[in-house]
Amino acid sequence: MTARRTTAVLLTLAAIVLALAAAEALAAPPEIQDVVIDRGRDTDWWDWSMWHTRYVVQVQASADEQPAQLWLEDMQGCRQVIQTDGTHWYDPAGTNPGGSWEDARVTAGPDDTYPYVWYEGRQANPIPAGSYTITVIGTSGSQTSLTTANLPAVPAAVPTLTAPAAEGVVSTTLPTFEWSGTSGSKTMLQVRAEGALNYNGPWPEVDDAGEIWRADVTGLSSVVYNFDTSGPDLDPGRTYFWEVSDWFAVDDRVTDPRVEIWTEQTARYRFTVNTTWPALPSLPGKLAYEHTMFGGWLPYNLQAILQYGSTVSERKWVGPDASHTPCYSWDGSLLAYRISDTGVFLDSQDGSLPYQVPGVIGWGNASLSPDGTRVTYSDSSISGAPPLHVYTHNLDGSGRTLLVEARSMEALSPEWSPDGKWIAYASFDD
Repeated sequence: MTARRTTAVLLTLAAIVLALAAAEALAAPPEIQDVVIDRGRDTDWWDWSMWHTRYVVQVQASADEQPAQLWLEDMQGCRQVIQTDGTHWYDPAGTNPGGSWEDARVTAGPDDTYPYVWYEGRQANPIPAGSYTITVIGTSGSQTSLTTANLPAVPAAVPTLTAPAAEGVVSTTLPTFEWSGTSGSKTMLQVRAEGALNYNGPWPEVDDAGEIWRADVTGLSSVVYNFDTSGPDLDPGRTYFWEVSDWFAVDDRVTDPRVEIWTEQTARYRFTVNTTWPALPSLPGKLAYEHTMFGGWLPYNLQAILQYGSTVSERKWVGPDASHTPCYSWDGSLLAYRISDTGVFLDSQDGSLPYQVPGVIGWGNASLSPDGTRVTYSDSSISGAPPLHVYTHNLDGSGRTLLVEARSMEALSPEWSPDGKWIAYASFDD
């Protein structure tokens, strides 16, 4: 064998040895141990549809590799990427680009386990048929993934609540709840207080934000509050939420033992337990005001609008979650308000759905002109970033006009004068 050939053979053997060493050094990727996916539709007392998706993914690190990222991709092509340090970004395919509420969490558990939690609520669109793909990326670039079965679309049906009625007033601290379900394999009833009894905000777990009682009511359609004695008595004078959730398995670890997928359909109402109220002033009309539920330092979407008159029965909810700055027209037939990050809405108070004023985001106030044809509000041209200016807008969506340009940071809280000729506002500098 010539020296040149010997050298070539040795180099080839060395390359093979290096390749084998590199293969042995490549870390095994983290393992996806358990996946739970919950998706469904929620309706509230104003009967707006809100769809949600929740992932809980348990990841086991390998001996040499820690997880760096988790990718969650749905059938719409929306991908959520969650970093192990807890940060995340949202990469939508244009199906639910705005208006949704997102929460991503990851913690390092015992024995190098990592529970990832992703929740998206207030999705604008129904959840279609298709599969989900979960991918874990390791710190050195390794990856592993799984894809679920092809699942049916989430149905629109939710439980029908009948008693206590929406915005109702009851005269007992042990009310009877009545509903009809959607044939779920499991039904849960939950009662939540208007103000949290155990709030430890500002970002409590979902089940720690005012829940006072939860019961498994599978197979039932009527129960008396606290029939299982696991919750405190209701308090006269307080307002409560009650909700019924029907759960049924879509793919209960059949296709892949690691994956459990459920559909949760939920409906929710408010009611108040009657009591002797303090004397209220004799009002010539209606009064609406902004109310913050659960008290303390809160996520923005836990506010609503109430209205009351001279009797307790006139105290009712007239604005949805995340609604602010109510303003009645002078004849009392129209209520304007703002919903956080969404826009300015008009409610005719006749039972029809509120109308959103086109072309208005409205990051501050929503005040109607005395003649009921225009609205004034604070807004900016770049998605709520300061400065905020004062605008006026016709109710049909036309005629957006910049009225006051902020001198520095913000021009807020515009209000019409009674003759409709002036608008007062507050100005804030740096």
